[in-house]
Amino acid sequence: MFAQSYALGIFLVMRIILVESQEPGNIGSAARVMKNFGLSDLVLLRPKKKLNQQAYDFATHAKDVLLGARKVDSFEEAVKDIKIVLATTARLRTSDAYDIYSPREAAKKFRREDIAIMFGPESSGLKNSDLDRAQAFIKIPTSEFSSLNLAQAVNLISYEFFTSQVDEGSIEQDLELATRDELEHFYAHFMESMYYIGYTDDERARLTEHMYRRIYDRAGLSKKELIGIYGFFRQIRWAADQDPSKFPIHKKDN
Repeated sequence: MFAQSYALGIFLVMRIILVESQEPGNIGSAARVMKNFGLSDLVLLRPKKKLNQQAYDFATHAKDVLLGARKVDSFEEAVKDIKIVLATTARLRTSDAYDIYSPREAAKKFRREDIAIMFGPESSGLKNSDLDRAQAFIKIPTSEFSSLNLAQAVNLISYEFFTSQVDEGSIEQDLELATRDELEHFYAHFMESMYYIGYTDDERARLTEHMYRRIYDRAGLSKKELIGIYGFFRQIRWAADQDPSKFPIHKKDN
């Protein structure tokens, strides 16, 4: 199975994003794991330290993955050309608004192309502001004692995606999905519209955006669907400035 999966090149377009990673050695170890499972797209988002000799020593045969790693300063740069972002978390969340998968469940649900898995700092994990940028979460099941290091987490999740043999027809994401960049532009437009019609304000905006991000991200919007929703909110903005008598429902009442 391993040789066959690798030959198919399943993971050449799957991205690993390490957010604010603290130790170069851990980055090197993560790169080594990636190489084992056919991964090469590594993005370092605001790393705390520069790559050093220790990183390359820990990477062993995966030095090319480190050499090709891209250092970026913004989430937007990290997910450029990506459609699905999955964030790893060790925290239990009780809200029904969150879709949380085990690594195996995630590997069976999501396509292996145009996807990124985001891992947080070794000491604290991803912040809520980072988690809000993902369509869903991955939580690695453990016993009561849970102390996985960064490379171990990358290893477990990469392994499940590598070995999963989901038939193309059973994957739910059949339409061409909107990219993460397109979704972020939509959320900016969405919040402008919510302010414009008085649905939210500075005090409530954070909760409003948080709730609707979860709704739309869970939906897994296609490009066509996103265009349709864009059109809907443009119409809301236009309608807010019009005389009510212009609309068919009012004309009918008259």
